[in-house]
Amino acid sequence: MAGVARTQLQLAWNGAPGQWTLLNASPDLRLQIEATPDLRPQGGERNSPIHDVILTGAEVDQALGLLLLREFHAFRVHATASVRRILTEDNSLFGVLARFPGQVCWNDIPLDRPFSAGGARLEALPIPGSFPGFVKAARVAESNRAEAVIGLLVSPESGGGTLAFVPGIGSVSDALV
Repeated sequence: MAGVARTQLQLAWNGAPGQWTLLNASPDLRLQIEATPDLRPQGGERNSPIHDVILTGAEVDQALGLLLLREFHAFRVHATASVRRILTEDNSLFGVLARFPGQVCWNDIPLDRPFSAGGARLEALPIPGSFPGFVKAARVAESNRAEAVIGLLVSPESGGGTLAFVPGIGSVSDALV
C-alpha cells in the first residue's frame, strides 16, 4: 500500500528581515526547514533565523520540534504557563533546551490581553480541549484548563488583516467567527 507523507500543522512568518516566528514546532520541523531556504541557518550552523516559537498546546505534534532547534542559537518560546510547566518541569527531554543560560527564554502567554511576538500582535483564544494524556493527574489538577489548548488571532503590528490559527478545533462556533 502506497501513501503520501503529510507534514504537521505549523505556520511561519517573518516580521523583520531574517527573523522568523513559528506557530507550533512539529516533529517534522527539520524537514520543513530543509524545504524552506529562508528558515535555514544563515552564515553558520548556529545562526538560525527562527527567533520565536509560539505553542498552542503541549501535544507532541505541537512541541517536539523544539528539540530540533536546540542545536541552533538562543530563541524565545511563548506558551501558556500551564504548557510551559508541563514541558519544562514534567518532561526531562526538554531539559536539552536549558543547557546554557539564555538558550531558550520562556514567555507566558496571557489569556486576558494581547501580546507581541515576531512583529505581530497576538491574542490567545482558549479552545475546548484537555491536556495531553501523558500529563500526570496531579499536574492537570493544579493547571488552568483554559490554558490546555489555545488558538491565536495574529495581526501584523504594521497593520493589515488578522489570521485565526486554531489547530485541532473540532468545529467553528459562531462565537469564534
